[in-house]
Order: sequence, then C-alpha cells, then structure tokens
Amino acid sequence: MKTLPLSGFVLLVAALAQGCSGVPDDRSSQTGTLDMASGVVHDDVDASAPQDPTIAQERRKALLEAEIKAAQRAVELKLWDRARAAAARALSIDADNERARGLLRVASEMLQDPNAVPDDFVTRSRVAQERDKFRARQEMSLGDANMEQQKYGDAIEHYERADLIMEFNPFAAPNSELRQQIRQRLQFAKQQFAAAMQDREARARAESQAALDRREARAAVARHQSVERLMAKANVDFQEGRFGDAVKRLDEARHIDPNNGDVDALHDLASRAQHENRVEVLRQQWKAEWTKTFDDLRFANVPQVDALVIDAAKWAEVSQREPISFTPPEDLDSPEERAIREKLTSTVVEHRFPNATINDWAKHYSSITDVIFFVHPDIAENEATTLEDFSLPATSVEKALNIICKQGGIQWRVQNGLVELLSGEVRTGRTYLVPYGVHDLVLGVKNKPGPNLKLKVPGEEDPLPDEEDPLPVVVDEGRLEGLITNNIQPDTWDELGVLRYQNGVLMIRHTREVHKQVEKLLSDLRQAVGIQVDIEARFLKVEDSFLEDVGLDFRGLGNQAAEGVAGRGLENNNRSNLRFDDFGRPETVNSAVPGILGSGTEPGVFYDDGGDGDLLARTENLFDSRLGGGEDGLTNLGGLSVQAAYLDDTELEVILRAVQKQERSEEIIAPRLLVYNNTRAHMSALRHTSYIRDFEVEIAQAAAVANPIVDVVRDGVVLDVRPVVSADRRFITIELRPTVMDLQLPIPTFSTTLGSGQPVNIQLPDVSLQSVRTTVTVPDGSTLMLGGMRLREHQKRVSGVPFLKDLPGLSFLFSRKGDYVLNRKLLILIRASIILTEEHAPTLLPNEFEANLLSASR
Repeated sequence: MKTLPLSGFVLLVAALAQGCSGVPDDRSSQTGTLDMASGVVHDDVDASAPQDPTIAQERRKALLEAEIKAAQRAVELKLWDRARAAAARALSIDADNERARGLLRVASEMLQDPNAVPDDFVTRSRVAQERDKFRARQEMSLGDANMEQQKYGDAIEHYERADLIMEFNPFAAPNSELRQQIRQRLQFAKQQFAAAMQDREARARAESQAALDRREARAAVARHQSVERLMAKANVDFQEGRFGDAVKRLDEARHIDPNNGDVDALHDLASRAQHENRVEVLRQQWKAEWTKTFDDLRFANVPQVDALVIDAAKWAEVSQREPISFTPPEDLDSPEERAIREKLTSTVVEHRFPNATINDWAKHYSSITDVIFFVHPDIAENEATTLEDFSLPATSVEKALNIICKQGGIQWRVQNGLVELLSGEVRTGRTYLVPYGVHDLVLGVKNKPGPNLKLKVPGEEDPLPDEEDPLPVVVDEGRLEGLITNNIQPDTWDELGVLRYQNGVLMIRHTREVHKQVEKLLSDLRQAVGIQVDIEARFLKVEDSFLEDVGLDFRGLGNQAAEGVAGRGLENNNRSNLRFDDFGRPETVNSAVPGILGSGTEPGVFYDDGGDGDLLARTENLFDSRLGGGEDGLTNLGGLSVQAAYLDDTELEVILRAVQKQERSEEIIAPRLLVYNNTRAHMSALRHTSYIRDFEVEIAQAAAVANPIVDVVRDGVVLDVRPVVSADRRFITIELRPTVMDLQLPIPTFSTTLGSGQPVNIQLPDVSLQSVRTTVTVPDGSTLMLGGMRLREHQKRVSGVPFLKDLPGLSFLFSRKGDYVLNRKLLILIRASIILTEEHAPTLLPNEFEANLLSASR
C-alpha cells in the first residue's frame, strides 16, 4: 500500500482536526448536477456555500445515531471488525461521543488490540477514508472523461471500480453522498451504454439489411444472367437436335428461377420435341433390330471360317485398358527432376568429341541443355571417362549419356535439380515399388488329352485319358526370379533391390533403370505367350465305282404266289405237273423259302411234237457270289428287268436283266481345334450307342432268367494334338492323334440259347477304326498329308452256255456278263496356322461418331 508524504499527512491531520471541531467537511458535502445532454455529472459551483446550521446539525446527528446503532448491532452479532469501523465512523462525525468511544474500545479489546487509542484509530480511519475517497473521485473523474468521449463501456468500468472502492472501505458510510453520486453516474452510464448498444444494433441491422439487399440484387442479376445463358445453350442444343440436353439445361434454369414463364414454355416445347424424337429413335431402333434379327438368322446359316474374328467396336473399348499398377516412378519425381529428364530426352544433337575429358563434355551438355552437371571428385581424374574420337549421329542427350557412362564405367542420375556423374561402384538411387503381373508367364495351362476310341472286350474297363502335369507357360516362378536377379545388375539386389513373388504377382523395389530392364525382359518373354495354333485335320475318302450286269435267261416266268403258275402251253396239253416257276421245284420249295435256282425242271422253251414227244429246254446264267462291293459298295439290284413270252408252235419264256451303275463320292471329316502353344488338347464329336453285350443267367424257383448286360460303344471323331511353335514362329511341330471310328448300324445280332431257356439275341458291334499316331513339323499355314490308304477292287464275271456264249451275236442270248470296278482312296491331311492376336487386331478403329452409334445401338 502506498503511504502519503509527510506534508500531505500533516495537512490531512489538520483537516481532520478541523472536522472534529465541528466544521463540516467541504468535500463530503459537495453535490453535483447531472447533465443529461452530455451524460456527465458536473460538480456544482456553489457546493461549498454555507448551509443552514440547523439542517447540518440534524443531519450529523442522524448520521451519528445510524453509525452508533450499526456499531451496537455489530457488537451484538460479534462482528468486531464491522463494529470497530462503525464506531470509528461515528467518532469521525462526533469525536467527543462517549458511546462511540466505548464501542470502539470494546471492539479493539475483542480484536486483541488493547493498546489501540481511539483517537489514533480515528485518525487512521479518516486517513484511510480520505485516501479511498480520493481514489474513488479519481476513478469517477476518469469515468466522466470517458462519458464525454461516449466510451460508455470504459466509463462503466471506472464507475464500478469507484463503487467497489467505496463498498470495501470499512470506514465509509454506506449511504454517503459520494457513493450516491457514483451509483447515479453508474446507472446513467449503463443507461447510456444500453442506448448506445441499441443504436449500434439498429445501425448494424440497417447496414446488414442494406448488404442483404445489395447481395439479393446481385444474386437476382446473376440468376437472370444464368437463366439467359442456359436458355441460349438450350436453344443451341435444340437447333442441333440434342433435345435431351436442352431439357436438362432448362431444368437447371427452372431450378434457378422457378417463376420464369419463358423457361416453362421452352421446357414444354423441348420436352415434346424430345418425346417425339425418342419415339422416332425407338421406331428406327425397332426397324434396325428387326433387320438385325433376320440378318442374324441368315448369318447363322453361314459358318465362320476364320479362326479369330475381332469386333472392331469392342476392340476399340478393350484397347483402352491398362494393367493395374501403383503410382508410376515418373509421378513420384519432383517437377524439377521431371523437367530435367524431359529436357535431356527432347534435346537431340550430334555428338562429336575428338578429345574431351569428363569436365569438358559435361560442360558441353550443360550449355546445350541449360542443366547443371555435377562431376563427382572421385571420377574427375579418371582417364576412362575421357572421350577420344567419340561420334554419334543425331540422338538425344539421354541416350548419349547412357552410352558414354557405359563406356566409361560411370553412372548418372538426376537429383536435387542437377545431373550428377558418379562412379559405377556407388550404389545409390531412388528405389520404387512396382508390381508386375506374371500370371501368363508362370501359371501353366492344364493338358486335356482326348479319349481313346476302341471297342472294349468283355471284362475290360474304359481306358482313362493320359494325365499330364501342367507345365509353366514360359518359366516357373523360381526360374523367373533367378533370371531377373542373375541378369539385371546382379550386384545390386543385396543392397538396393527387393524381389518377392506371390500369387502370380512379382513385387520389385529397385531403381528406375532396373525397372526399365525388368519391363524389357518381361516384354521379351511375353513374345512367346499368347501364341495359339489353329489345327484342322481332314479325313478325306474318295471313291469311284462302276458296276454293269447284263444277262438273258430262258426259263419259266412264274408269279408272286407260293407256287408258280404253269405256262399256257402246258396247260393246253394237260401237263400241269410241269410249271414255269422261278422258285424251284414245287414239290420241295415255295416263294417264302426259295430253293436253288436252276435245279428244277421248269422249262423256258417248249415244243410239242405230238405223238413223238415234247422238247423242253432251259438256260439260267448264275454267279456263284454277289456282284458288287457289299454293304459299302454298289450292288446289282435295280436296273431293267424284262419278262417276255412267245406263243406259237414253239413256246418261249425269256427274262432279260440289265443294270449299270456308276458312283463317285467324296467324304470329308474335318475336325478343327484352336490350341494354346505347347499344350495338349482334344476335340471330340462322339455318338454313344447302347447295345446288349451279354446275358447273365439267374436261376430262381427252378427257372432260368436271362439278365441282359448293356454296354455302350462310342463312335465319331477325336482330334488330339499338341502343337509347339518354333522360336522364329515359322514352323509348328505337332504331336497328332487323330481318330475316326464308324459303327455299322443296325448292329448285327447273334442268336443263342442259355441252357433250357428261350433263345436270346446278343449284339455284335461292327466298327471301322482309322487312326494316326505321329509327330510332324509343318510350316505356318501349310497343309501336310499324314498318310492314306488306297483300295482297288475289280470283279469281271461271265456265266453262259459253253460254245454258244463265245459266238458273235448268239453270245448275248446264251450268257450273262458282270463287271464291277471300285477305286477308293483315304487321305489324312493336316493344316496348321499360327494365330497371333496382335496380327488379327483391327488396324483402323472406328471414329468417335461411329463409336457413339455403336454404343447407342447397344
């Protein structure tokens, strides 16, 4: 606490002494007027004017009584500090009041201050009271100054501080004039502050409303401009026939300005146009789909002959695909490093150095590229980096640096905004993690061998196809890792590089240069991946056959009855026992069970010589075996059959048979298969036919029951191949197993008995098998004949009457001649073509307009 100087203390004591003598305190009796206009409380000029002595005495007396009562109340409540302060205030009013002195003495004793003298305490209290009044007046003056400056907040702060000073002064009267003045000014200041705040809020509200009005005006202008701009774009879209875009733009305009009638009218118009256009488009699409449907039906009847056909529109979409990868190393470089690399790549000059050290040619490249070249001190004096008679044609600086560094055993890198030239032994460089998908290189393709076609014998199981382990397409994962680490900077993998293989993905972390070499290696390995071979096997069977059978028989005609009808001449002469019957003797045979032709007595020539007897003659020219090629060849069925009878004295019955056939046929079975390189695959077109192979006899209740055993025979075509394309992709080595098996239908049967049971029929399949097992090498796109079989059969038969069949002219009447020629040739041809997808890819992709049409049609 600050202390008053000695002179001030003396003056203060004198003033207190004067006050104790009954002279009123001028400063305590000052009053003030409140200037409502300025908001400041001013001291009255005549505040020190003498008052009425009676009023002053009454006032002092009232104040004295109030302080004494306050002291007494405090004593009763044992509030000794408050009692001592109230007694001191009473003594300050009347220093000779014994009641106040007594209360002061009692409070001092209770506060353990027995040595306190009431007069000294009163003096100290007056000093403290005057000091606090001075501080309060000072704060009040500062508040008045702030009120004049209309700083109501600061004024309230000073008034509240003055009020607190007076409130916590124990020697100040609660209702003193000074405190009342402070509270009046504090209340007035608060009123003025509230009024000022209301004015400020009103002004802020007005300013905010004005700002909102201006903003709304600007927004209205912006909305109007946006609506006009959208309407203009919608008009362009409408004129160009893009009605859907026009409707979208008008929807945006309606969202911006919902009450714009012009926008609503244009929207309705555009919507109707869009609907009509959509109806027309749907009509066109319907017609196109209708036409396309019938085109597909017609196209379905035209088989595809090309091994690979690529849709140009679909390929345009597929060709845009890229492999999944992390961020490329180029994107991880800083913009400065990318700019330097681009400058080294784009700068193309001729490189001629008759004799230049590393500093010389580095300085030269720095001058033409505007890039800083830093030569490491370890290689500055290296003679291997000196270029002598070095010359390169026009090429980029980047390629020239690669050649020079490889020649001098050094390396270069772009780092920190410059090109650093370092020793080749320094293992430095930024590493990048790049995944490489190698499924197509390491994951093998399973072999799919075909079935073995053969007719099983009883007790033999179905032959199982050959099982082969899948082989890697190019290399397995272990060899691929070794191929990379042993051939691409092998000394760096222990220090810088990391290589891991997992689930067909090769994860490599290394420098940019190593990644480039890895990409090149994998690209070279993929040259052998994706190669397919189109293999077509042709089983060509060519047949040329000829048959001729001409003969004349003099024998009975007969009919279709069980026994032949006798000739007319024999009937007239009552010789019914002699009949013309083609089925042999009537005593032993009938038409259901023919006998041996030519062994009966049926005449073909009859002459009745009256009583001298009859003359009967018969000729029948037979072949001991059937003329023709059996079931697969020509037979002598059909042709011309003429039966004639001559009735006269000499009766003749003649049968003429003449048939001539010629056949030329070509049968081609051509299975075709598209096979992955170095993979075994098959194609089969088989027919499964069930037949009764055998019977099992089961005896039950003294009866034998035949239980049939049913088996299945397969016939058809199986093409089993394994192609291997040569390294130059010019030749194909093919391991071939083509098989063709034909089953004769209906299946022949064999009838037998099972003990005492009924006869049963067992089927005996008859098959023809044609197969080849060989390995050949054929040029790409060529056709190779694997093998073949030639069959020639010639049958020439003559049956007739001896001597007569050799006479010219008469030989036709007394002979039968048959001639059969069969020429059959079976060839097995193989045609193989290498299919490379990139060669079949469309070279001219559809333009954007055609692509849009194709996408719209879908």
